[in-house]
Amino acid sequence: MIAELFDRARRPVNGLVVLIYHRVGARTGVPVDLPVEMFDA
Repeated sequence: MIAELFDRARRPVNGLVVLIYHRVGARTGVPVDLPVEMFDA
């Protein structure tokens, strides 16, 4: 994923990490659309 590559190139500073889920279960095929089972895990 692009965010993972960005984190490797520029390490995040110490602090709080906030995860934002754009879509869950819509089945659009877009990488930010997680299947419900994966989100539950």
